[in-house]
Amino acid sequence: MTLEIGDLIDVGDEMVEIVGMLKYSPFSNDGRSGGKINVISMEETFTRLTGITDYAIIDVQMKSKSTNENSDAVEQIRMLSGAYTFRDRREESISSMYYAFLTFTYGFLAIIALIALLNIMNSISMSVSARINQYGVMRAIGMSAWQLTKMVAVETLTYSVFGCVVGCTAA
Repeated sequence: MTLEIGDLIDVGDEMVEIVGMLKYSPFSNDGRSGGKINVISMEETFTRLTGITDYAIIDVQMKSKSTNENSDAVEQIRMLSGAYTFRDRREESISSMYYAFLTFTYGFLAIIALIALLNIMNSISMSVSARINQYGVMRAIGMSAWQLTKMVAVETLTYSVFGCVVGCTAA
């Protein structure tokens, strides 16, 4: 970050001096700011800059192993907040872990599907290469190119269907 203690920043119509900086952001679960600059000020400075007088944040941090056993305490805090905004950030980390797991799982399945597709293509290619002389004889006795292509397509479909049935049965 290019800002340092003693620098002046423009906030609204005033220039404000930076008198301290935090190494980690208290407004995220992992301490990163995500490229945003958060300004923390005294209440008097905030009121002077914005004109808002009835604004406050109460930040309650629970132990790192906080579970639903603490839900009574969380619900009490939620009820005490009344008309104010209450944000429970414990669920944000759980949902991000869930989406990371889904990405990993579906990525792994996509790789397996790609390997299966390439295996089917390789099997068909080897089958056609091994029987190229037989195909030549069939063409010589009158089989059309369309009939030959249809025969290879049916063989491919047979490999695919049989492979899916065996794979699903084994799983």
